[in-house]
Amino acid sequence: MAIQKIRLPNGQTLNLEEWLHWPSFSVVECAAGSNVNLRAFSYVVGDRVPQAGAVAGGPRSATESDTNWVTKSRANHDEAIVVFAITNEYWALEADAPAPITGAPAQCAAVSPIFTGTNLRWLQLLMMQEFFVGANISKPMASAPLEYYGQGVGAVAYGSGDPLTVTGIGPGLINLDYGTAGDINPVLNQRRWAMPVMVASDRVMYAKISTPGGALTNVTQDFRMKIILDGVKRRPVA
Repeated sequence: MAIQKIRLPNGQTLNLEEWLHWPSFSVVECAAGSNVNLRAFSYVVGDRVPQAGAVAGGPRSATESDTNWVTKSRANHDEAIVVFAITNEYWALEADAPAPITGAPAQCAAVSPIFTGTNLRWLQLLMMQEFFVGANISKPMASAPLEYYGQGVGAVAYGSGDPLTVTGIGPGLINLDYGTAGDINPVLNQRRWAMPVMVASDRVMYAKISTPGGALTNVTQDFRMKIILDGVKRRPVA
């Protein structure tokens, strides 16, 4: 058992804790047109990544790039986190190109891992994201449509400027369609909660994404979504 508290002769108590900025992340994957009801932070490295529908590439085991969570659906027994905000990143698992239309005006397309802006807007309209803390709890600590959550973290992306061509469509008729959830800026584009959420040691928790209205029928790319709990983490005391 680790020593976490020291009582001094004068009655003062010292807590031996180290809190660090430690964004916790977990990936889920969805197929185009699928019904979604998935839980992130429900697996660890080596387990199957949660998937909805027949995702391009098929089932796969999680790696360190998919999650840095070390316990399934709960905080570790010697750790804790305080969550200030949720933010997301999106990657396409397949390209998206329009069907050739002779004489048509310029069209938009994207090559994986670029997720189109049109597809992202459909997700923001149709998908809910919720955060649950506690065993057998039906009321989430946070619940909002996907459009509520800004993309405050990630890498800023730029196009090469080269013409985008697709088989059967002539040069100059294709424009790059790149979807993002706003500026990569945690100050200006990360909706921080008025009251942070504490997840104590051994506390049950998970993030849930779902499509209450049914399948993502208008989404044309399979995609990977990384859910990030931005906040601080209490490191184990040895």
